[in-house]
Amino acid sequence: KVPGTGKITEPGKPAVEVPVETPAKVTPETPVTEKPGKIEITQQPNGNAIVTPKKPDGSTYPPGTKV
Repeated sequence: KVPGTGKITEPGKPAVEVPVETPAKVTPETPVTEKPGKIEITQQPNGNAIVTPKKPDGSTYPPGTKV
């Protein structure tokens, strides 16, 4: 929680500052990915393209790896 102050103002009375707590900002977790060294794109006769990320040494990643 993040501490702070809030001001309460009632008609006909002086403003009063009171301590308040707000929920801390949630930072979404960044997924861990690998950075490919090279990407190979192969176009098929029907127009589809197959994209193959490769490691810097030229080898391919195992299936299911998030790159």
